[in-house]
Amino acid sequence: MTHEAMVWSLAFSPRGSLLVSGDANGTLRLWDVESGRITSSLEGHEDSITSVSFAADSKTLFSSSHEGVINAWNSKQPPQSALATIGVAAGKVWATAVSPKTSRVAVGGRGGFVRILDLTTGRQVLELEDGHPATVDCLEFAHDGSLIATGSWRSDEVIVWRVGDGSRHQSFKADGNIRAITFSPDGKRIAAGCEDQLLFVWDVESGDVVKKVNAHSQPVYDVSFSPDGQTIATCCGDWTEAKPGRVKLWKAESMTEIARLDGHETAVRSAVFHPDGSRLASVSEDGAIRIWDVETQSELAVLRNSTGARPLDWSPDGKLLAVGLHDGTTNVWDLKTSSVVRRFGGLGDTFSVRFVPDGSVLIGAGGEKLITLWDTAELTGDSGVGRSVESVRKWTKEKP
Repeated sequence: MTHEAMVWSLAFSPRGSLLVSGDANGTLRLWDVESGRITSSLEGHEDSITSVSFAADSKTLFSSSHEGVINAWNSKQPPQSALATIGVAAGKVWATAVSPKTSRVAVGGRGGFVRILDLTTGRQVLELEDGHPATVDCLEFAHDGSLIATGSWRSDEVIVWRVGDGSRHQSFKADGNIRAITFSPDGKRIAAGCEDQLLFVWDVESGDVVKKVNAHSQPVYDVSFSPDGQTIATCCGDWTEAKPGRVKLWKAESMTEIARLDGHETAVRSAVFHPDGSRLASVSEDGAIRIWDVETQSELAVLRNSTGARPLDWSPDGKLLAVGLHDGTTNVWDLKTSSVVRRFGGLGDTFSVRFVPDGSVLIGAGGEKLITLWDTAELTGDSGVGRSVESVRKWTKEKP
């Protein structure tokens, strides 16, 4: 792998074992001098790198750029290896969902397959059959884990399934193909964003349309409920065009618009509430993550990734934010320091990232016939840390 733009700055580490290079796109690459291989790629600058240098201990790297920013980096933090991978022979994986109450994860993808796996064993426990005829790229568990909703951007149908036996509970028809789905926190309603710019809200039990809103002037790429169920966030854009996307906030009961959050320069692919509901994170095709104050609708921070991004997920304690990038990298940001504290690789174009309920494992899917599990236990505080990690390690060791 080489740089995609002109290299403007080079520096060796004090002992000569590492070489850092900085390019006109604002990207840094760390090279192992002996092997000639890249050990890490660092992104964060918005303009050309003007200089790079190592600290005396080689652990810290400094870089400056034309936007007038100096960054300090941990040069000893290459992309982390995976805890495990789980093969899904049915087809390429486009979506994942993690049960809030059990150790199960659902995967969906090309050909319309949906399978539910047990993270304590790595084995399949259920397959949802005769559902969508095309790629499933929307999956969401209800908050009590008893139901799961599925959707496809090539279909106008949302299907709700019973997790216990895999039978259909309900199905809904929209006026356009489905781009995103989510349950309300109480599980009584389900909302869907559509390709034709509409937002639907249905009653889960009766199947009736509760609200139908012309939400945006572009496809609705994501929809999410606030933790208290009072507010809905939607985002839109057109990934084929270099036009600004937008985030909107709505009153969930009346579906009246509360606010428009502008600032993204390209299509907004995901918008997710913080676990305490006070903030909202949104990410766009240019890799920019914007953090918003929900009450004041003001922008609190902008986190820059070097390439386009699609999925977002908060850690359960709300301290970390994971984002999947088009180059197959998943960055984990610490919101307190506004820095990347872990960088995971090995995927193709990243379609889905999800933390498990105790925060100790992050699950990624990137278009291959598998999902990848990464260890985040040391990053996510002390609320149940390590339980999922140890379960995964156990069944990994027991594999024949």
